[in-house]
Amino acid sequence: AVLCRDLDFLCAPGLHYNYCNAGYCLLGRIVETQTGVCFEEAAQQFLCRPLGLDRLMGRAENTLAHRVAVGHAPGANGALALAPLTILPRALVPAGLTLYATPSDILTFAAAHFPSASAAMPKRILSHATAAQMRQPQTTLPDCTHWGLGWKLIPARTRTFAGHDGGTVGQSAYLWAEPESETIVAISANGGLSAAAFKQIADPIFRAACGDIPEPQLPAILSDPGDLQVYEGVYENAGVRMVLRAEGDHVHGVAQQKYFGMPDIVFTMRPAGDHKFRVSLGGDDTIVMSFPSFNAAGRPDLFYAGRLHRRTGG
Repeated sequence: AVLCRDLDFLCAPGLHYNYCNAGYCLLGRIVETQTGVCFEEAAQQFLCRPLGLDRLMGRAENTLAHRVAVGHAPGANGALALAPLTILPRALVPAGLTLYATPSDILTFAAAHFPSASAAMPKRILSHATAAQMRQPQTTLPDCTHWGLGWKLIPARTRTFAGHDGGTVGQSAYLWAEPESETIVAISANGGLSAAAFKQIADPIFRAACGDIPEPQLPAILSDPGDLQVYEGVYENAGVRMVLRAEGDHVHGVAQQKYFGMPDIVFTMRPAGDHKFRVSLGGDDTIVMSFPSFNAAGRPDLFYAGRLHRRTGG
C-alpha cells in the first residue's frame, strides 16, 4: 500500500496547480472524523437521502441489485475490450472514482447548486451564497479555463460554464451547466469516444438554451515550432510515466500506466507558444499540456498533462 505521508511533493505547496485525487481522499477522511461515520454513510446522510438519490452509492457490492455497465477500454489490438479492472479501492470514494450513479442522479446533484432548480427540492443542502462561491475561479489552467471549488470553469464566447469531467478504467462521465439559464447536461459512458459523444449531445442543448457552448478559447498552434528537443525526457508521478520525444514539428508522447494494466496511450503535442502544447486525444481536441517550471539549465523539470509529472530522466 502507498500512504500519502510517504509521497514526495512534486513542487512546493501552493506553487502550481495539480489535479489531485489524494487531496479529495484526505477531505473525505476529514468528513469521517467530523461526522463520526464512514464517508459512504456521511454521503448518504447529508447528500443522497435529502436529495432522494437512492441509486448513488460508493460500494460495489451495493450495485448488484441495479443495472450496472462494465467499462471498456482499448485492448491489445486497439479494439474495445472489457476493462482489466472494474473495482477500485474504497479509499477513492471521496474523489468520485468509485461512486456509482445514473445521469439523472447526477443532474439532481447539480441542480442543488442553482436557485430555481433547488427551490423545488424537499430540502436545501447548500446555500445559494456557498454554491456561488464554489464557482469563483481559484486558479487558471493552461487551456485558459479555471478551477473553482470542485467545479471547472470555462469562460466561453458569451457565458461561463461550470462542470467536471471524470474517468476511471473504461468508464467516463460528464457534467456541465450554464449557471445563468440553469441548463444542465450529464452523460455517462462505458467506452468509446465519449468526449466526442458528449459534445454531439450537449452542444445543441446549450446553443438552444443560452446561445453558447462550453468550449474554451484555446491557444493557436504555431506555424514555426522552433527547437522542441528541450522538452524531451521522461516525466513521472505516482501513477503515470510519460515519455516525450521531439519529432519534427511536434512532440511524440507515450503515457504508461504504472498500476492499472492499461495499454500505453500515444499522443501528439503541437506547440502553441509559452511552453504550451495542443493535444487531441480520444475525440477531445481541447486538451492543452504545458511545462510550468524549468531548472537552472533551461530544461523543464515539470510537465503538466492534467496532472503534474516530474522529470526523472532524458
